[in-house]
Amino acid sequence: MNYTLLIPVGIVSFLCGLGGYLLALWFGWEQTISTGDLRAVFIWGGLAYLLTAAPLYLVAIRAVARRVSRLTWALYPICCMALFFIPSAFIMLLFGGSLRYIVSPEAQLFYGFFLTSGFAFGVGYWLVENVSAIRNLLMNKKK
Repeated sequence: MNYTLLIPVGIVSFLCGLGGYLLALWFGWEQTISTGDLRAVFIWGGLAYLLTAAPLYLVAIRAVARRVSRLTWALYPICCMALFFIPSAFIMLLFGGSLRYIVSPEAQLFYGFFLTSGFAFGVGYWLVENVSAIRNLLMNKKK
């Protein structure tokens, strides 16, 4: 597997998470985001993503890969999405100061962020892991 391809997977999944946050803001609150708030979400969401989500996603994927050889295309994203609670709780505890903020309406925005990024990371990892098989499949169909 080409591990350098995981860098774009991480970047794309973070940006997908940011899109999930903005969609949750629009559909849940019927609001858009200001430039200053977007900057804060980008910085704090990026920090939580880099320090907690991405490493947890990698650990979860490794655990799945060791135990299961089939259906990884579905299990990778599901496991990454199931971890949404940990980085969201990190952010809510950091800014809210107590556990009750984990179920707050504001937390729903971060759940949108990390559920979306988890899905994108899981799918992206599977694609990177299977890029040679996918390439061979596509090349054989052209012949």
